[in-house]
Order: sequence, then C-alpha cells, then structure tokens
Amino acid sequence: MTCSGERRVRLGEVIEMAQRYRGWSRRELARSIGRDPTKLIPSTGLPRLDFLVELAGVLDWEVDDLVSHLWGGERDQIKPISDEDLPPNADFQKLDHLAKESHFSGDFERMIALARAARTKATSPTETALTLNRESGGWDGLGRFRSGIRALRSGLRLSNVDGDVRRMMQSNLAGAHYGLWSLVEARGTAIDLIDTFRRASAECLRDHRSLAFAHLHVGQCARRRLGDLIDRRDRRVHARVAVDHLLIAKSHFDQLHREFGDQRHDGISRTCSAGILEAEVALEHRTAERALDAIYSMIDLTCQTGDELEARGWCCIYACNIVLRSITRESDVHRHMAILTDKAQAIAETLNHWPLRERVFTMEYMRWEHANGPIGVRPPKVLDQEEFRTVAGTLCRFPCFRERGLTILRSAHLIES
Repeated sequence: MTCSGERRVRLGEVIEMAQRYRGWSRRELARSIGRDPTKLIPSTGLPRLDFLVELAGVLDWEVDDLVSHLWGGERDQIKPISDEDLPPNADFQKLDHLAKESHFSGDFERMIALARAARTKATSPTETALTLNRESGGWDGLGRFRSGIRALRSGLRLSNVDGDVRRMMQSNLAGAHYGLWSLVEARGTAIDLIDTFRRASAECLRDHRSLAFAHLHVGQCARRRLGDLIDRRDRRVHARVAVDHLLIAKSHFDQLHREFGDQRHDGISRTCSAGILEAEVALEHRTAERALDAIYSMIDLTCQTGDELEARGWCCIYACNIVLRSITRESDVHRHMAILTDKAQAIAETLNHWPLRERVFTMEYMRWEHANGPIGVRPPKVLDQEEFRTVAGTLCRFPCFRERGLTILRSAHLIES
C-alpha cells in the first residue's frame, strides 16, 4: 500500500473513532468540523490544517498527536541509511560505533539515522535503549531538544534495561529539559537521580558521569533563575543552590579528568567554574569586576576539544549576565557586551551550537533594552541572510525565544545577499 493509501486508512479509522467517541453519525461529525460528509477523506490522505484542528478537538487529542498518528512513522526529515552506505552484515555493535563516530565528527543527522539502523539490530532492551539515547544525542547536537526528549522518554519506558543505562538516560533527559528552559522539569528529573545515587552510590564510569551531570543540571537551573527573581532573598537562595551543586559537579568532572585524562571533562569543569562566579556575584561574595576578570582569564585558556571551546562560549554568556545585572556605567556595559557576544557568536558558528546562538541573540536584545528602556524597545534593525536564518532557526527550537525572535525579525531590515 502507498503512503497516501496508508494515511487514508488511518484517517478513516480516526473518523470512525470520533463518531463512536461522541456518539454521532457521520453527518453530525461532518457538520461539527465544517465538512461535506461525502468528502471527509481526501484522496491524498492529507487533510487541511483546519480539519485537523477541529477533528483533534472532537477527539480531545492534541493536534500534534493526531498529526503523528495520521502521518505514521518518523516525520522529522531524517533520511534512513541505505544498505549501500552500510558495511556488509553490520551488527548492532558496528552500527552503534558508526553512530558514535558521527557524533564526534558533528554529523548529527547521520548519527540519528545510524542510531535508528542500530535499533533494528538490537537484541535486548538495553541495546534498544542505547540507540534511543544515541538518537537523543543527535537531536541535542541539532538543537532540537523536544525530539531528543521524545527519544529519551521512549527509552525510559522500556522494561529490563540495565540500571546504569537507565540512569544515563535520566541524566540526559534533565539536560534536554534544561536546554529548552523547562527548568522545573530539568531540576526535578536531576534531583530524583541524585536521590537515587544517595541510596546506592555510583560505581561504574557511566554512573559517575550521570551523577556529575545531575548536579550540573540542578546548579545550572538555579543559576538561570537568578535573572527572573525580583526578591533579593529568593535570589540569594537560588545563588546558594547554584554554587553548592556546581561545586559538586566541578569536583566530579575534575576527578574524571584526572582519572581518565579526557579533556571533555576539563571543558565541562570550566563551565561549572564560570557559573559559580556568576552565582557568587549574586550572593555578593565577589564583585562583578573581579568575577569578570576571572572569566576573561578563563576565556583566554587554550581549547583542545569541542567541550572546552563550548565552555569558552558559556563563559562569555555568564559574563554577559553579570554585566547586565551588575555593571551600571553604560559605556562599560556596551564595551563588555560587544566583546563577549562577538566571541560567543563566533564559537556558536564554529560548533553549529543552537543554544549558544539563542543566548547571543537574547543578550543582544537585552543590551538594546538596557540602553533604551523597556518602552519602545528597538532590537537590532539590520540582519543579513545568514543572521536571518539563524534567528528563524533559533525561534523554532526554543519556545522561550519565540516572541523575542519574532520581534527581532519583524523589526529588522534585511540585507539581501
């Protein structure tokens, strides 16, 4: 059966389901959704958007769930790996290794496709879970955290998965929620994992990494709240939580770096250090000027890995937070922000890093707001084609950026290439 034929069958099933759910005749259903009862199922199997919205309402479904069901299979434009592109008789281990290599090379779409190919060769629930975790890493690399969350939830729903793999997926789920700025979900998921390790301590490398990341996510969630809190007492409480958990995370990553010599752990440790400095300024344990001097020194450190380069980018962002909250002289604000956002933008482009891009545009927007006041905010007015593409790609990935991104695009003057 063709794809359109399969979709027509599924649509027919859903329409019958809607009739039985509401106790309606076909004519009553058609009247409810504004359609001719003889034309409820188009020949292509692809109904119009207004039809889907109305039908989802009749069923009490979410529109996205209805679209996923009618479309069938994956609808994310990731092309499957053809047999010609795979080694002959490749088993799970070989395909998983190829997916890991694609991760290191930054080819995230191929990584997802290989993870899905490996899933077809999985011989146990644990291997299936590993492919879903691997797929989530590809979505993370593409900045599409909601797709990564779906993959991780699928893995966590599996039974009879090895404990260390399940805990790794939970740690990564907290990270995906953090990437989306879903801070309550991220913190709750990470705190639950930390409680798990309190009952049974980490023993293997995978568990030690999961625990380190759990503390990192709790600390980073608290740090991100600092800009939202008006009450000084609340700000100090969250800053204290940020410092405590980031110090623990840094200790874990430093130990992992010493024991295994992996420079990636050193890069994440640098990110922790910069986050601690931002929180210490909020606690008034360190002046903004001293914290900025320390972060600029970290920015100048040599970067040997992508994680260390990413850490440099986050150092720039945390320094921007300090500047916007604590530096009062406008000329100093503009000077620091110009240097820091320029460095962070260059790193974001080098790494194709969407979360950094979102932060850079947000910081530019906030700098404009800082200079002009909350009334009549004027976001940057000139965008070239590449900047327009970046803003458009960012607002579709991060719901928290959507309103701000649309304001930028609507107000900008586009320079045609």
